[in-house]
Amino acid sequence: MIINKTITVSENSQKRYEVNVHDATGVLIKSTKANSIKQENNMINMLPSGLYIIKTPSGFRKIAK
Repeated sequence: MIINKTITVSENSQKRYEVNVHDATGVLIKSTKANSIKQENNMINMLPSGLYIIKTPSGFRKIAK
């Protein structure tokens, strides 16, 4: 017996999590909810040039725009 199953996960069905954006001095400049790295990146792309620390439940990352 062969059973083929396809599972489709919609981006909108994933659990939402908090994303905090801090400037280079550690000041919180934006806090929002996202449910994918794509949404995080879209938000980050709207920030002006600079150095940022992104905090999510999975950890921290530093970016330079």
